[in-house]
Amino acid sequence: MLLACILLLPSCSPAAPPHAYHVPPELDDGWEAASPEEVGMDPEKIEALVRDVRNGGYDSLHSVLVVKHGKLVLEEYTHGYSRQHTNDVASVTKSVASILIGIAIEQGAVAGTDQLLTDLFPTYADLINADPAKQDVKLWHILTMTSGFEWDEETYPYGHPRNDCERMKYSDDPIRFVLERPIVHQPGTHFQYSGANSMLLSAILKGKTGMDADAFATRYLFQPLGISDYRWGRYASGLTDTTGGLSLRARDMAKIGLLLLNGGRWNGEQVIPQSWVEESTQAHVAASAGAEYGYQWWRTDVPVGLRRADTYFASGFGGQAIHVFPELGLVVVFTNEWAPGSGNAMQNLALLSEYVLPAALPGDASVVLLWAWPILTGLSLLGLLWNPGYSRPSPLAVWLSWAWIMLLFGPLGFVVYRVSHRETKSSRANWRCALGATLSCASGNAAGFYLLFALIMLFQPPGDLLLLALVFPLLVGWLIFRAPMFAHQTGGAYLSALRRTLLTEVITTILVLAGLLPVIILLQLRWFPLGNFDVMTPLFWLMVSLAAMAGVVFAYPFNYWMARRGFLSWPGRIAVDGEARQVMPSLRSAWWALLLGIVLLIASLGLTVQSIS
Repeated sequence: MLLACILLLPSCSPAAPPHAYHVPPELDDGWEAASPEEVGMDPEKIEALVRDVRNGGYDSLHSVLVVKHGKLVLEEYTHGYSRQHTNDVASVTKSVASILIGIAIEQGAVAGTDQLLTDLFPTYADLINADPAKQDVKLWHILTMTSGFEWDEETYPYGHPRNDCERMKYSDDPIRFVLERPIVHQPGTHFQYSGANSMLLSAILKGKTGMDADAFATRYLFQPLGISDYRWGRYASGLTDTTGGLSLRARDMAKIGLLLLNGGRWNGEQVIPQSWVEESTQAHVAASAGAEYGYQWWRTDVPVGLRRADTYFASGFGGQAIHVFPELGLVVVFTNEWAPGSGNAMQNLALLSEYVLPAALPGDASVVLLWAWPILTGLSLLGLLWNPGYSRPSPLAVWLSWAWIMLLFGPLGFVVYRVSHRETKSSRANWRCALGATLSCASGNAAGFYLLFALIMLFQPPGDLLLLALVFPLLVGWLIFRAPMFAHQTGGAYLSALRRTLLTEVITTILVLAGLLPVIILLQLRWFPLGNFDVMTPLFWLMVSLAAMAGVVFAYPFNYWMARRGFLSWPGRIAVDGEARQVMPSLRSAWWALLLGIVLLIASLGLTVQSIS
């Protein structure tokens, strides 16, 4: 029966699950729908996204919509939400307010982004003229959140009476509340995320157009787009809340994204000046690690394997977002549960990086390069099987260690094997022996990193990750790689080899980590910034291998010194005039290397932290 089921697998296996993906319906709201194939997207990636969302992998997600080449490709709702729901989009409101300012400038109601506070708020001239720094604040500074006003909406959560944003909302005169605050940074020099700037946009629209921001939006933005079902709250003073008071349906959020993608045009009508779309969504100031800021719009790039996709986006508290990818003709909308500290924004980026962007990006050479790595790994293992002992027979444990190195690090492991696993008969080969020893040690340390990443991914252990990153490579390199090979090389006992190799392993590991840690941190931030690494992917293998190569550069001088001094160093016998003079260096002879390694490690980590910040 079992054999019959194997031979007739389709008839004996469970029925395939129903097709999870459906093309969105075309309603009387201006949207044209299409399947992924019709717009050049990978249907398998889209179906995988829908399947994983429906299986409960994203508990806080309420909706995800994908628009490609102007057509609605994906519309998925969860947890009882539907296309009829109006979602509190939080600070996405700020980006909509920026659009309104652009329209007001085009109409001539606002003179331009160089207009000063005294021109924008003439009735508050007494407050502005009392401080020379305030006289330098322009609309450009307000739009880019570099006005320099003292502000704090981070120390206390939203809703707390001591949060500056909350105090402003319930003030009788929010404009005075903001303009009375001191300037603590020269305008244009410091980005400070501040609802004060966004509130001032509402006051500018009211003062210069004579219309509340919501009424202005209805006439000049929402009606042209066919948006009628929305809510927009107000401050206690009656001003429209442009900090975060807007509620929209997901389909209407996507319309705003598509409007900008099309250069401000909708159904042949120029709703927003194209020049404003380009100016407001470009990066004007550095905002935070990996992100920049325009005129109330964020800008960043999202990693997709070896590639990155540029996006500007509106971002609201709790993971409400409109992402626009101009080069891909792509708009993606997310709505999520409104919860503090939820990590929903990172979840959005993970959905983009793992599903949407791989479906939208065309194939290129990077895919071939990535898959060349495991192919070379397989060839390396075949090379080891063909000649397992190379220069002499090796025990099974040694052979398995070499196989592990090659499995983890592909062609790098084969280079380690070919260069170092042999007898050395001449002192002129010191460079080769030193290189072999360094490569093998770095491989052991990198194996420790591989296991650490696997442990983090599977168990998420508590504690200091930096400490684990220092200890794991040392223990794996020492216990599994250096000591067993040294015991085999000298014919001694394993416990004796542990004692005799400890100092050398500590020094080498510190030097390797001085080069390896910065590279693996920077590559991880670039290739896996969301922590969504998979230790079984070629990209992860490549990252660890490149980091190990950087470690070799730092550790090679010490190993060359050992070779020149005639020490016995795994995996080759370092000899001078045919005989090894010493077995392993002592602390008395190698103190300088230990001190140098500590200094280099601290310096490299310090520079890495500084570059990230």
